[in-house]
Amino acid sequence: MLDNTQITYIKNLQQASKENRLVIFAGAGTSVDAGIPLWNQLIGELSNNLPEEIKQNYQNDNLQLAEFFRERSDDRDYYDRIEKILLRRSTSSNSIHSAILALHPCHIITTNYDTLLEEAVLKNNRQYFVVASDNDLPRNHGENLIVKMHGDLNHHDIILTENDYYDYARKFPLIRSFVISQFVSKVVLFVGFSFNDPNLKFIMREIKSELGKDMQHVYLLTDANLPEIENDHQFRRGINV
Repeated sequence: MLDNTQITYIKNLQQASKENRLVIFAGAGTSVDAGIPLWNQLIGELSNNLPEEIKQNYQNDNLQLAEFFRERSDDRDYYDRIEKILLRRSTSSNSIHSAILALHPCHIITTNYDTLLEEAVLKNNRQYFVVASDNDLPRNHGENLIVKMHGDLNHHDIILTENDYYDYARKFPLIRSFVISQFVSKVVLFVGFSFNDPNLKFIMREIKSELGKDMQHVYLLTDANLPEIENDHQFRRGINV
């Protein structure tokens, strides 16, 4: 049962959609039903190739485990392994991707490496320009965008390891600036993220550090019933649940 606050949130999102000001952030949860593993599952499978002692010592540090795997692999092995894990059980875009498009977002920003959103665009006969690297941004002419802010497998430039996150501003300066700009004038809805998702924490920290008190509240869609104290905590972080 929705309470009055949640109904207000939904009305705000509907209004933003009508005004072409809705931006949707799509996380790993949007692709789970299509067979794509979650971020921590991907790291878990990659770390199977690491010594048992390393897995035990860093079992709560997925970024470092990914870093160890990267250091022990050349480019070809690294991306081949990730692609096999991501695509081993994958099917095709699902109803969640279609539902995202049905909200008519002006832009979709995703931390996913897969191409399911692009497939959904074709299935639903929609027009979005795909931005997978900084070089793509200057080539768009005001179209609706799908921005793959953490890269994709085709470009071999994904953000996954600890050093990737540290170097993000250097590797994707234009995409980073574009993403931050969306929090200034648009209404942002996160879909497919958990509250412990490192990508969500990373994004919110980046936005908070850039915009400070000028950061607008964003929305996060979840099927979890949060205790009041956690709802209040998320609100103070700038997240309307």
